[in-house]
Amino acid sequence: MSNRLSVIAALAIAVGSSTAASALEGPKSSFDATYTTFGPAGPSKIRMISDGKGHLRTESGAAGHKIVTIMDYPALKAVTLIEAQKKVMKVTLKNGPEIYDAESAQKNNAKSLGTKIQNGYPCHGWEYDIPGGKSEVWTGDDINYLVKTETTTKKGKAGMDLKTFAKASPGADQFAVPTGYKPKVLRK
Repeated sequence: MSNRLSVIAALAIAVGSSTAASALEGPKSSFDATYTTFGPAGPSKIRMISDGKGHLRTESGAAGHKIVTIMDYPALKAVTLIEAQKKVMKVTLKNGPEIYDAESAQKNNAKSLGTKIQNGYPCHGWEYDIPGGKSEVWTGDDINYLVKTETTTKKGKAGMDLKTFAKASPGADQFAVPTGYKPKVLRK
């Protein structure tokens, strides 16, 4: 897998686990959203689909490859599908900051950044420390989910911006591993 694809896959898992792993509930509403991302690996796009029941699917791509990550928060599991190779990588979800409102920001010792219109949405923002840097999260008051994120570390800045958001009712098939996928063995 190319370095750019590795970064995108890591960002997809980090986005999912950092936005919902603290309470391990996942997004609390059903939606279909698209984001543009930026970071050391360059720009890309991510699509996020939630069933509002603890399952989040992210789809991203670069260099002609599609990466799909499916988070199952109640089971503390995530899988990344590598479609070109019909392989699946499994990981355990771990606790991390979940910031989407004042209560969760307080639980994570986040500093309020106040209110602001971000990407056309009225938002509340918070800043919090991460190992080796800081993260800033803006959540939409009307959609109760991420609108803008930015993380700064020694390696640079990375983040994402919401482009489209629609309430949706995705089918269970969006959160299942397709038949024919084999486990990917990671080399040390």
